[in-house]
Amino acid sequence: MARRSPSHQPLVSVLVPVYNAGTTLAATLKSAMASTGANLEIVVVDDGSTDATSAIVEEMAASEPRLRLLRQEHRGVSAALNRGLAQVRGDYVARLDADDLWHPSKLEKQVAVMADNPDVDLVYSFVRYVDGKSRLLRDAVPLALSGPALCQCLYRGIDGGGSSVLFRRSGLDHAGGYDEKLSVWEDLLVHLKVVAQGALACVPEYLVGYRVRSDSSSSDPVRSLRNSRLVRQRIASAFPQIPGFVQRWSDARRLFELAEEFAGAGHYLKSAMLVAECFRSDFSGTSARLAYRLTRNSSARRAPGPLFDDCDPVESYTVSRFDSGFEGARLRKLEQSRATLLRSLDRRLSGRGSD
Repeated sequence: MARRSPSHQPLVSVLVPVYNAGTTLAATLKSAMASTGANLEIVVVDDGSTDATSAIVEEMAASEPRLRLLRQEHRGVSAALNRGLAQVRGDYVARLDADDLWHPSKLEKQVAVMADNPDVDLVYSFVRYVDGKSRLLRDAVPLALSGPALCQCLYRGIDGGGSSVLFRRSGLDHAGGYDEKLSVWEDLLVHLKVVAQGALACVPEYLVGYRVRSDSSSSDPVRSLRNSRLVRQRIASAFPQIPGFVQRWSDARRLFELAEEFAGAGHYLKSAMLVAECFRSDFSGTSARLAYRLTRNSSARRAPGPLFDDCDPVESYTVSRFDSGFEGARLRKLEQSRATLLRSLDRRLSGRGSD
């Protein structure tokens, strides 16, 4: 059978929320426009930018009919996403943050998974972390989840946040959009709502470049902590079927990451208070992570990585053995046992039992 041209493929809506992203937006949009085998519309929602963001989009849209711009007063990323969702027309929806990058084959491969698996409402891909010049910093730990995975998704999350995911539009509509009180972790809540109703799948390739920036909203530990508290309340209310210990493990995991961010910013007292809270929620997990972090060779220098565009998506380019995050035998054993337990819980919650 002849392969269908992109114009005969189901429409994929790429939703790009933007706020003062003039330095990275053009590269991000070019990576989306280079997508292979996909019928696209790209909707940029400018959330009240004060830089050249809108001008960049308008200039690119003059020669790119798939691209259009929406503007609104500054209301936050979740409000921008909801504004875009009300306007897009696709059978599938992919969020792309304004500083991230896609491999050209990302959407094509994810749409193929959706087409072959009608029960799947969310497909994600592996992620590479890149710097301001799009050079590889490290590969995220490759974790391929599939099927019912509510507890696993809460505990581990999806690396790369929103930019990694392709939604089936019907599943995303059922989730009811983004919580506009959240400016960080908003994608986690939506992912859980979608996964609670259907299955998820993974394309096990590094198809997303997540740009690490010191001025991004997710790099503000105070804002992240405030949103973490709020999303924890939302999750506990929305998913009473998730056992309490899974909620506590997940809270401790995220708070430990924030404790590291506070320590990195010189707020040692706040960091110590968060670590103490982690111990109360999950003593075993926190002690294993702390022991690992204290012995990790974080001062080791990495060689400059290749550009994201030059990386083979099926190959890991991690430079140091310390990048994978599971070198400590104690921590590795703990995570493996928890993964087994969480898979069993997810099968039980879905009604599939232990099969």
